[in-house]
Amino acid sequence: MDPIPMLLPHIVYFRACSKTTNHICDKQHATSQRLVVFDKIKLQLIENPQVGKPLKFEWFREKKFGDKRMYYLIYKDVSKILLVSFGSKKEQQKIINHIIENKERYRKIIKSV
Repeated sequence: MDPIPMLLPHIVYFRACSKTTNHICDKQHATSQRLVVFDKIKLQLIENPQVGKPLKFEWFREKKFGDKRMYYLIYKDVSKILLVSFGSKKEQQKIINHIIENKERYRKIIKSV
C-alpha cells in the first residue's frame, strides 16, 4: 500500500444528512471550546492524516477528544481529507455504518470540490 502523503493541503467539510450525528462544522451549534479543539485537530490532520484511529479501512478514521469523536475520510489520490461527522461514543456505530454505506457519495463530493 502506498503511504499517504504527509501534507494534505485541502480539508473539506461535509454536513451529513443524518439525525444521529452532531457536526462540529456547524458553527452555530458548536461551543467555543469545541471550535478550538476542532482547529487543533485540523492542524494535526494537515501534518499527519494518519493521526487518528483507523476504522475498518485505512482511509476511514476517527480522532478522539474527550468523549467526542471526529470522523474523517482520507483521499490520497486527490490529497484531500473529508471531515464527515462528529459525535459521541454512544452514536459511534450509527455514524460508522452511515459513512460506510455512503462512501461512494462522499467520493463524488470530494472529487467535485
